[in-house]
Amino acid sequence: MKNEKLNTNEAFLKIIFDCLVRNGVENTTMRMICDATDLTASSLYYRFKNKDEIILEASYFGLNSVTRELFWVVAEKINNFQKLFIAFLKNVDARKQSIKLIYQVLASPKYGDDFKKMAHSAPLVIYKYALMLSNRLRCLSEEIMPYVGLTIAVIREYVIWGNRESTKQKLKFIYDKCLADCCKKQLSRKK
Repeated sequence: MKNEKLNTNEAFLKIIFDCLVRNGVENTTMRMICDATDLTASSLYYRFKNKDEIILEASYFGLNSVTRELFWVVAEKINNFQKLFIAFLKNVDARKQSIKLIYQVLASPKYGDDFKKMAHSAPLVIYKYALMLSNRLRCLSEEIMPYVGLTIAVIREYVIWGNRESTKQKLKFIYDKCLADCCKKQLSRKK
């Protein structure tokens, strides 16, 4: 059977997302998507209205996957900066092309507005991880959200410019400042 490797919707979207990451949004053809998925164009058009919808759905899947993978590492290693730092940057490096593709779709005049509408729940996912981090650090989620936002900005800058040393310094500053602020606020709440 030709499409045995597509046994779930997530697997299907992952294959298309990986194809987009390898080739870029503008360079990915329907033939490439068909070859990657082992489906015919008519089978793809049965599921999606057009190529634009395929790109948007797969990119949205990629956004959710990357966000989940990056923030899980943070939540898992938050109490040890050295382990967090090593795992986090390694995780970002492994997903650099995926993150670039997501930004490419977000910035695209053709896809950007529709993608932003689809991804309106992305802040909720980030808030969920901020809540998990705040529980681990014993502070309020509102206190940690600015640091999560700064971390995302640093990741974006690193993915675009690739300056690892600057990224290390910025992440260390964010981490230290976050811990200091959380500890200070814990003490003030105890009084």
